[in-house]
Order: sequence, then C-alpha cells, then structure tokens
Amino acid sequence: MGLGLTFKIALIESLILFAVLAIKLKKLVNMVVLLSLINMVLSAIFYVLYVPYLAVISPLVHISTVSIFFLVVSSLMTSKNWFNITLNVKNEEIKMMGGC
Repeated sequence: MGLGLTFKIALIESLILFAVLAIKLKKLVNMVVLLSLINMVLSAIFYVLYVPYLAVISPLVHISTVSIFFLVVSSLMTSKNWFNITLNVKNEEIKMMGGC
C-alpha cells in the first residue's frame, strides 16, 4: 500500500464522516459548515482523480451556493436567536425549535 492509496482512503473516510455528522448534528450552523467541508473534500477527491478543472470550479459553486442558502434562511428568520435553531423530526413533520 502506497501513500497515494492511503490518502485516497483517508479522503473517502473523511467524506463519509462529515456526511454522517451533518445528518446527526441538529444545529443549522454546524450543518452548513459541514456541508462546506464535504464540498472541499469532494474537490480534493476530484483533484486526486485527475480532474483539476472540476476540482477548482466545484468548491466555488458549491460553497457560494451554501453561503447564499444560509443567508436566505437566516434572513427569513424573524428571531435574533437564529444560531440556536435546531431541527427536530417527529411524526414526519419538521418543527423549527429554539428562538422562533
């Protein structure tokens, strides 16, 4: 096993770890940060797979999209306490809890 294979396996493991954490964590801010990290790891995977143009353009598009989504959601919140919003899924309905 060479260093290249170990690096590829570490990238895939970190991608899976960040995805699971983004699902498990309930705070909106944490989800947005982890989604940005997922996009950065995905662009590193693209670079390792010899797709450099996609590796450069992908984080620009994804992180700007996530940032715009985060700004829109935060502007729609009427409360000043929007950092403490948690998502609770019970009985197939999503309730915004905390500060709203």
